[in-house]
Amino acid sequence: MWLGPNSSSWSEANIAKGARIACEERSPKLDGYELVPARSIAAPVDRTAELEAQVDYVIVTLMSERLIERDPAWAGAREVYERFAGRHERVAEFLGRGVDYSGRDIRIFRIAR
Repeated sequence: MWLGPNSSSWSEANIAKGARIACEERSPKLDGYELVPARSIAAPVDRTAELEAQVDYVIVTLMSERLIERDPAWAGAREVYERFAGRHERVAEFLGRGVDYSGRDIRIFRIAR
């Protein structure tokens, strides 16, 4: 797993152009990919099965947000994220400090087939 400051550059260097990528809100801006926007893969509805069938990668930006703990609409989201992470390979992680786009932790998962 590569840890670094620039998730957009990493994606462009490591993910084939044309790949299908689900992007949670505030994901880095990417060109040359088929992007599937998703506010969250885990809440208020678990969308993981739907997205796993549609995409090659998922960019997760809400997995470590405090919102998960303080908003009742997000009850159970932590468990959804943990199960998702257990099924797929985390290929990159960018911690909020120094991230080029959102300031949130960004995790990129390759969908297991």
